[in-house]
Amino acid sequence: MAIYRTLKLLAVVALLPCAAAFTQTAPASSPLQLSPAFRELARASGYIFIGTVTSVLPGRLNTIATVDVTFRVEKAYRGVRRGQSLTIHQWSALWNSGQRYKPGERVLLFLYPQSRLGLTSIVGEPAGRIRISASQFIFSPSQYATWFKPMSPSIDRPQLPEQRVGARQISDAVLRASRELQ
Repeated sequence: MAIYRTLKLLAVVALLPCAAAFTQTAPASSPLQLSPAFRELARASGYIFIGTVTSVLPGRLNTIATVDVTFRVEKAYRGVRRGQSLTIHQWSALWNSGQRYKPGERVLLFLYPQSRLGLTSIVGEPAGRIRISASQFIFSPSQYATWFKPMSPSIDRPQLPEQRVGARQISDAVLRASRELQ
């Protein structure tokens, strides 16, 4: 029995580097360098916040079919207040094309200012919508490339399925960008 436990432990230890190859966490020690594309993303946004989806309902603005998504704002950067319940009206065709939300989902959103019709959408989709899991923000390779400057231009970064970045680093980066735009 002891031999099987030892073999199991060795197998787990041997597989740990493989698991690390599929996700990568940015080092917490240094501030992330934002790309010019990120600054454009922030500049075009009327609303920037971290929130949790509380409801998703079909709606209608005049003759336009919409999906009405309500968020509880947890952290406000632009155009909203912390604790606010914010309902956005999204053109239903965007919903049908994949811009979907589900209750309980936590996200960092960059949304365009409301149009004359009362609609809004994500700025720079998919870069303007970042999933949050526990205390980490989860970036796809294209989102990460849009947000951040490469660590070194001479080194090609491997294309990982996702890149995880700590909440403090993202919050600091978004705050720096918000201050620069004021």
